[in-house]
Amino acid sequence: MDEIITYPAFNPEFMSLLDILRAALSGKGEIRQQNFAPVIAEARRQTVDGIILSFLAGKGLLPPEEKMRAIARILALEKANSRADIQVAGLVRLLEANGIRHAVMKGQTVARFYPDTQLRIPGDIDVYVAEQDFRRACLLLEEQGYTNTDFTMLHATYSKKECTEVELHFAVQKLQWLPHFRSLQRMTRKYVDNAKPHYTVIAGERIPVLPPCMEAVLLTVHAFNHVLNGGLGLRQVLDWMLGMQCLEKDIDKTVLVEMLRDTGMTRMFRTLYYICSRHLGMSLDATAWNGTGLLHVTEKNEKTGMELMHWIGEAGNFGHSLNLSKIQYYLLFLKNCWRFRRLNRKEMFVYPFMKIKRGITGENHLRK
Repeated sequence: MDEIITYPAFNPEFMSLLDILRAALSGKGEIRQQNFAPVIAEARRQTVDGIILSFLAGKGLLPPEEKMRAIARILALEKANSRADIQVAGLVRLLEANGIRHAVMKGQTVARFYPDTQLRIPGDIDVYVAEQDFRRACLLLEEQGYTNTDFTMLHATYSKKECTEVELHFAVQKLQWLPHFRSLQRMTRKYVDNAKPHYTVIAGERIPVLPPCMEAVLLTVHAFNHVLNGGLGLRQVLDWMLGMQCLEKDIDKTVLVEMLRDTGMTRMFRTLYYICSRHLGMSLDATAWNGTGLLHVTEKNEKTGMELMHWIGEAGNFGHSLNLSKIQYYLLFLKNCWRFRRLNRKEMFVYPFMKIKRGITGENHLRK
């Protein structure tokens, strides 16, 4: 019999959602839920309802009316993903025709790690652009009818009627401790800007993506940033898990160890591994990782992992269900800096000061 996982103090809907995700993605676990409506609502809150609906409908576990709603939702997801894929392909053609070095990341490229690429809930389109080409890329989008709606410490955001929002990144991710951020920028220049491109296929087109080690770092840092800002949802956790499983054979483990160490992300990596292997049926080749120490989960990793699981269950994806005022948001941010300090002490220490600095100076970017 498959192992039955227990979840101390988790709410019942979240417990059942983990059971179903584990069964859907790994074939392990026992589904103990009978009424799936609350679980589907929790899946929407965590932005993983595509996988859940497809699994339940495919197993014949939904009554006819709920099954029809599930099919309608799946068809809508497929349409949205197809539209976004076509847009990604068009953006790549535009940038390549103008000699702009870039790599599409997260979003539509992470979907390739899923059992069905059309079941991942689509978000915006993230494109990293090399520093020297960034301004030209922005102008190109404006020439194509896109409007700049925001400029943050990480990217410029562009929108266009009936199109998915596009974020042009001048850094793959943000980190607050300056030595960590500089290390990440050096890696990006070495492995992306000045290296042979890596490709995947989307909408019949070759799409440049980050190389495997950089993608593993991005998925780890991205999840870390969500812990403090907005809320870490199961979607980011699944992105990391499925990405690591698919990229495992192509990752240079020695290089990855150095990258995680230089960005302070080793503990975050181990904690995510604990969560995914314990609760979601993640399977990695332990022999291939032997000697790296990255799969060596300590008691502290387990404790932080359980705290993080409670936060995921509480906040949901982007924390949309929390309905916080601005003051409540900042108080929660400070609380998270403290309770998750083991993940990266330097980042947690400096992050509040960086927020204060940006509030005083009005500088909301890291380009300088």
